[in-house]
Amino acid sequence: MIDQAPPMLLVTRYGKGVKDERWFRHREHLIGAITVPSLLAQTDPNFTWLIHIDADMPASARARLDEIVRPFGDRVILDTENRYNNHVLIGIGERLGMVRDGFLLTGRIDDDDAWHVDTVRIVRERAARWIARPDHPPAVVMSFALGYEWVMYRFYDLDASKKAGKTVMRDAALRPFKPVEFQGDSVFVVAPPALGVSCLAIAHGKMQGMFRDAGYEVDWMMPETPMWLYTRHKQVSTNILHGMVTPLEFRMEELARDFGFDQEGVEDYIAQADDFDYLLEKRTEHRRGLAARELREIDAAIRNGEATREMKARREELVREIDMLANNLVGSVPA
Repeated sequence: MIDQAPPMLLVTRYGKGVKDERWFRHREHLIGAITVPSLLAQTDPNFTWLIHIDADMPASARARLDEIVRPFGDRVILDTENRYNNHVLIGIGERLGMVRDGFLLTGRIDDDDAWHVDTVRIVRERAARWIARPDHPPAVVMSFALGYEWVMYRFYDLDASKKAGKTVMRDAALRPFKPVEFQGDSVFVVAPPALGVSCLAIAHGKMQGMFRDAGYEVDWMMPETPMWLYTRHKQVSTNILHGMVTPLEFRMEELARDFGFDQEGVEDYIAQADDFDYLLEKRTEHRRGLAARELREIDAAIRNGEATREMKARREELVREIDMLANNLVGSVPA
């Protein structure tokens, strides 16, 4: 039955808006030792991986990324021409001929995370069964309930330290997430392109509400084993969910077997952790977007002769902020 399912179109953002070479040097270890081998290890290789990058990405970082993803051959696309959003993703899927029996299957993965090696197979099998049902609603969103958070080594938590007003360290640990619906951001959507919904339709935590409100189906999958692995490290860009449950005892080789990552590459990365600097500004893409929007509004006022002195001064601040959020993301932090 899996042959009746559409191939999966995976999507990832990589370094959008970033010009900081140190950020790329660090991130290459993660995408190269974790995400890339995890996807190459999938028991069902019937997918295309779309990676959104900037056209003006530093040349050295682009050359290294080209080499890292080379094993995928024509199953990977480094996209420099399109924006990272819902309708663009659907259009690319159509142009690539990935629609089957009127349906497109999309999924997303971050550039430092891993999937269980059976993820693509399980999702496509469920998609095929769903499509074969004569009574299915117009679309379905799927997500796995169980996953791990892996704090890969001991490091200084900038966010928690700022909130607490004191130094907060995070110890290396592997913890299972408590099952919370659509907590994992690896979501999968099966829908006709004309419906205009994909895995990027809305933030993953709001996906189930949006689908239920629209009368679509929500499939919260509960396999016996965790299906996603979220890494936490010095340059993590999301809040660390700590203290959820007692850390697990685990063997690296077993985790690598289940999630397909390169154990030697991960061990090498962990051994070099002290050499990498901290990410000084978190949620940078969101902040850049807000600053760029405000900058465009001020520029429009200047063109129309409506800008005040305060607006012109604010424009200089925004230009500096956008530059900082692109070129000075990483630095050392006393801990």
